[in-house]
Amino acid sequence: MKKYPALIVVLLFVFISSFKCKECADVPSTQLDDSRNWFPLKGKTVLNYVTDNGTPRQFPALVIDTTIQFNLCNNGLGSSFSEESIRVQLFLDSITGTPGNTQFITSELSRVNELNVVATITSPAVPHDRWNNIFSRVGNDQNIIPLNNYRLNNTTYPQVILLKSANLNPLIDSIFLAKNHGIVGFKYKGVRHSLP
Repeated sequence: MKKYPALIVVLLFVFISSFKCKECADVPSTQLDDSRNWFPLKGKTVLNYVTDNGTPRQFPALVIDTTIQFNLCNNGLGSSFSEESIRVQLFLDSITGTPGNTQFITSELSRVNELNVVATITSPAVPHDRWNNIFSRVGNDQNIIPLNNYRLNNTTYPQVILLKSANLNPLIDSIFLAKNHGIVGFKYKGVRHSLP
């Protein structure tokens, strides 16, 4: 043992340092740019829609517009950054006989100013749709279609993105997103819903 004190010290240092946080890279904090205008729904808890036959429908909504602080290392000694994000959940219907399970549309706009949307049916037999990186794929994907000056229920929206389902016989067939308005329409169970 007396012959190898330097080797033991080096091995001990390597062993201890392997449990410490690796050097953290600086990640810049991000704020959403004008893409946040796709979801100006802060404070809303219900969204009102009208069906094609004129029947009004109200859907509960959960809107989370927040900034989250992140640390890059577990010990808190690394650098930190903040990330602004907006998440909107539109709850469509509860599934009969299955408490707590709901059919909903979730939209999330995050730090890369990218929009992701998921149409979820919590029944295991029904597939769900997921559209990721919508802003970078719009116009380059047959299921993410840009529409200019699109008219929906007597209102013309200058900038609209249509999300079409890739599934056969989906419960949520299509979703219309409009800048400065959010989810302006969707086709659900064969019935089109749009803002009044």
